[in-house]
Amino acid sequence: TFLADKPVIDKDVTYDEGKNLKLDVYYLEPDKVLTDKRAAVVLMHGGGFVKGDKDTDELTKAFAVDLSRMGYVVFNVNYSLAKKADNNAIKNAATIIQIIWTTPSDFLFLISLIFLVYVLTKKFFFAITYS
Repeated sequence: TFLADKPVIDKDVTYDEGKNLKLDVYYLEPDKVLTDKRAAVVLMHGGGFVKGDKDTDELTKAFAVDLSRMGYVVFNVNYSLAKKADNNAIKNAATIIQIIWTTPSDFLFLISLIFLVYVLTKKFFFAITYS
């Protein structure tokens, strides 16, 4: 069930200044949400960790909008791309999750649970839960 028609989107929030990595935060205004605590979803665009971008991956952006309209706080992230698949993207995800846990007031909400989602296709993705 959607709680609102359109989420607030904070574009290009820097989470790693040294690597110039940015994320977008999708969320509903506090008065549109039924509870103070919300689950967060960290979305990582497809591309096998070697290509892609949060701004051009339409599937991931649409997923972010839909999840945020359901009350989730969504972080759509860019991560360090590698010449071949390696663990840099996972390190970026760990940094993002640490930022979310340690400074939730920067994003105007309290996080109760975090899901990390790597979007593969319209039908396939994988998720890891942090609580």
